[in-house]
Amino acid sequence: MKVWWLIPVLMLQVGIYSPSVFSQMQNDSTVREGRLVGGWYPIFFDAYSEKKMGLLMEKIKEGQVARLSVSYNQNKTLAERIAKEIKSQTSMPLEMKNENLVDGNISYHHDRVVVVVYSK
Repeated sequence: MKVWWLIPVLMLQVGIYSPSVFSQMQNDSTVREGRLVGGWYPIFFDAYSEKKMGLLMEKIKEGQVARLSVSYNQNKTLAERIAKEIKSQTSMPLEMKNENLVDGNISYHHDRVVVVVYSK
């Protein structure tokens, strides 16, 4: 079972995100000037959204995206539609992942598709 959403929580518990790190970040010119050093963010799709796809295409065409990952559990049709749209408009590297999510202590949105955008 993949629990990528736990990474920030674990980093906080381990002390990677500590007050001293934040104070160092305030003094860092890269942070002050608003330059992005890399990272990722998710875009959640419960249904196809022209607005979300338009914003994603904008970021890709502006050169702000390094690669994409499309993750799904049960909604393969929506995931394929999103991937097809991205491939038809760009040459962006795209990874498809079928996540096997099993409810336990945590309930998942099995029909949700997540596009993970990796920034440059």
